[in-house]
Amino acid sequence: MNQFEHEELEQMREQLQLLKDKLAREHIINDKVLRRAVRDKLSSVQRRSIAMSVLGALAVPLITISLTTGGFSYFYTILTAAFMALAVLVELYTMNLLKNRDLMSGDLLSAGIKAARAKKIQQQWLMVGIPFVAVWLGWGAYELHGMFPNPEEFRAMLISGVVGGVIGGIIGSVIYYRNQRELSEIIDQIEDLTEGESYK
Repeated sequence: MNQFEHEELEQMREQLQLLKDKLAREHIINDKVLRRAVRDKLSSVQRRSIAMSVLGALAVPLITISLTTGGFSYFYTILTAAFMALAVLVELYTMNLLKNRDLMSGDLLSAGIKAARAKKIQQQWLMVGIPFVAVWLGWGAYELHGMFPNPEEFRAMLISGVVGGVIGGIIGSVIYYRNQRELSEIIDQIEDLTEGESYK
C-alpha cells in the first residue's frame, strides 16, 4: 500500500468516525426529547390523578352526610361511601405506579410496564364502575320514590339527579379517555426508546 492509499484510508476512517459520532449525538438528543415528552405526559396523568383523588376524598364525607340527612337508607349510604373510598384507593394506587423515578433512573422498560399496568387497571375499574353505577342509580331512584311519593316532587328530584349524573359521567369519561390516550402514547414512546421490547 503506497502513501497516497494509506492517507486516503485514514481520511475514510476519520470520516466514518465523524459520522458515528454525529449519529451517537443525534441518538442522545432524540432520547432526551422522547424522555421529556414521556415525562410531560406522565406528569399530566399524575396531575389528573391527584385532582381526582383529592376530590374523591373530600366527596366521601360530604356525600355520606348528604345522603344520611336526605333520608336515604344507611345501607345505601354506607355502600356509596365504600365505593367512593375504593375508587380513591384505586386512583392512588394507579398514581403510585406512574411515579417517574424509573424514567429518571433510565429503567424505561420498568416505566413502560407500569404505564401498561396503570392503563389496564383503569380499564378494569371502568368495567366494575359502570355496572355498579347503573345499579346504584336505580336503587337511588327507588329510594327517592319512597321519600317523595308526590309524583311532581319525585320527578323534580329525579331530573336533578339525572342531570348531576350526566355531568359527572361526562367529566369522568373525558378524564378516562384522555388518560387512556396519554398512557398509550407513553407506552408507544417508551417502546420506541427501548427498540420494541414488549411489555404489554
